[in-house]
Amino acid sequence: MGVVVDVDSHVYEPPEIWSSYVAEESRGIARTGFYHEVDEQGNRLTIVNGAPGRELNRSRLVRQAIWKPGMTPDDIGALDPDVHVPINPGAYDPEARLADMDAMGIDVSVVFPTLFNEYLPLVENPHAAAALAQGYNDWIWDFAQQTGGRVHPVAILPMHSVLLAQRELERVADKGFTSVVIRPAFF
Repeated sequence: MGVVVDVDSHVYEPPEIWSSYVAEESRGIARTGFYHEVDEQGNRLTIVNGAPGRELNRSRLVRQAIWKPGMTPDDIGALDPDVHVPINPGAYDPEARLADMDAMGIDVSVVFPTLFNEYLPLVENPHAAAALAQGYNDWIWDFAQQTGGRVHPVAILPMHSVLLAQRELERVADKGFTSVVIRPAFF
């Protein structure tokens, strides 16, 4: 039997990126440019350019991060949108991701950002975007390193500036990344 590869998987970025992976001297500007957090009751905070940001979901469900092995689209569609469902740990925890992959028979997964794919292009300050991209890329690299080569991370670039994007591209290539994502709708 061959290797099963999931080529379009996503993570759901945790607040740890802003508190531990964005460089300490850049945390203020980064949190003003873009910040996201969901608490255990499902309350969300999204900041974009210093103001409340548009939520990806209009209900209490974080549809991008509640799916678990065995659930169908109908299962998710049947959920009450006014009731919070906890985020699947496999969306942000490498050990839980491996367990989910095993349950689905997936050998290797290519993972893309979710929140950073949506919100990073909206950040107005190029230096904030660069600090955020670096923080995300360092976090997802560390995430992937804990999976024994089964998760392949896709980096994101601060396309707000060719200079800053080139610097981050060179940095992530030196780190070992083999792919990046660029949202053509924005750039």
